[in-house]
Amino acid sequence: MDMNNKSFDLVSAIGTGMEKLKQQQQISSSVPRENSTEHIVLNHPRDSTTDIARTQSVEGPSKDVSTNTSQISNSKALMNLIKANVGPGLLAIPNAFGNAGLLVGTLGVLILGSCCIHCMHILVRCSNRLEAKTGTRNYDYAKLVEYAYRYGPEPLVKYTPLARQTVNVFLILTQYGFCCVYFIFMASSIQHLVIGHTDPEPQVFLKYLSAVLPVVVLFSYFRTLNHLGVISTFANIALLLGTCIVFVNLFQDRPDVRVRPLSVSITRFPLFFGTVMFTFEAIAVVLPIKADMRSPQDYGGYTGILSLGMVIVTVMYTAMGFYGYLKFGDQAQGSITLNLPTTRLYNSVQVMFLISIFVTYLLQFYVPFQFIWPYVKKTLRLEERVSCRTQLALEMLLRTLLVFITFSLAAFIPKLDLFIPVVGAVASSSLALIFPAVLEIIVFWDAPMSKTSWWVLSTKCLFIGVLGFVGFVTGAYQSILAIVSDFHGK
Repeated sequence: MDMNNKSFDLVSAIGTGMEKLKQQQQISSSVPRENSTEHIVLNHPRDSTTDIARTQSVEGPSKDVSTNTSQISNSKALMNLIKANVGPGLLAIPNAFGNAGLLVGTLGVLILGSCCIHCMHILVRCSNRLEAKTGTRNYDYAKLVEYAYRYGPEPLVKYTPLARQTVNVFLILTQYGFCCVYFIFMASSIQHLVIGHTDPEPQVFLKYLSAVLPVVVLFSYFRTLNHLGVISTFANIALLLGTCIVFVNLFQDRPDVRVRPLSVSITRFPLFFGTVMFTFEAIAVVLPIKADMRSPQDYGGYTGILSLGMVIVTVMYTAMGFYGYLKFGDQAQGSITLNLPTTRLYNSVQVMFLISIFVTYLLQFYVPFQFIWPYVKKTLRLEERVSCRTQLALEMLLRTLLVFITFSLAAFIPKLDLFIPVVGAVASSSLALIFPAVLEIIVFWDAPMSKTSWWVLSTKCLFIGVLGFVGFVTGAYQSILAIVSDFHGK
């Protein structure tokens, strides 16, 4: 196998593992139960023998879905969906409003949120159609892309490996981007707890960032997630409680709406776009939640679990952004918790979010590593060449190196309001807007519909795709300019 094939195998393995581990983090890991009705396989331009061979090339021998005895209820699916979306992005929304204004920011969150929710529904609709077409279920994001290309228009079949590899690359970028943001968040929170504010001097921040490094490295040595079970539960409770306390503070002593601008320069909007796209980070767990539901038919649709959960999340984002920017204005920092008073109550909020984000970092870090390390072992034939003790030492060394990479990136861009838009514009906008728009056209290319319906679908997908692409380019460009400007002290 040449190096290009090895690289593709690694990226594909990591991407697949990322999806599966996200399912384990957000929901009870399980395999969907077979419905009482049989699979319906639609007629397809290519012959069935070729399709079966292609299916086997993706997953190995064709197999039925096994019965699952631990599927989740609608209420648990709703809670998992909400939990997957609430994180550091929620705390960064007030700062994002400074790049849009009170009115434009409110409308922007609602419009972009509606687009993201619609794209989540696109993924569900695409998975439903591919289930009927291929007889294969339990899709994750990368698997959905691969099957869409394999069973899409004939000229696209040859691009199947590239399509899946591209999605996996963006999933990995998002994953490590989150880890870098979490690193900055933890260091900023500790600095605020110690000295009561965040010192703008880079050397001061680097001191606190360095203090976090050995702790993160130490906990990254956990080789399974079982050790994090109890602390993860506590972290989820702390996150919920801390969010409630933040809202209580924002509702007190609010200034008049007229003191804040309704809009600002359009040149700053791409930074707002990047931050908002960062907050809608649950696009990768939309399909695993559906696959694990006891009643997956209740998931989609305008009144389904997906719509309900994401409407709640969007309302939370809008309220946090509106009231946070209304109260603190342009002084709103990359995390609204850094604007809270230095009292015991609000210091405890800092600790709550600090613990929650610390655990989240470990979970996000675990995702790619559990597939990188086996690949390294296989490629270098470590089991044949070195002892088990040496393998363990090399594994710890690799863990340390990967943590140090995220630490270095966080040290290079040490501000949440600069790093979050980069990750959101580059990675999140692609996964949440561009890819779903392309997928819907590919999956429904042969669906029975009128010319008018096809024109409406194509126009809609084109609009969403262009929106995502423009946001990708302008958001990345403005974010880089902001980073360079900050680096030079302008």
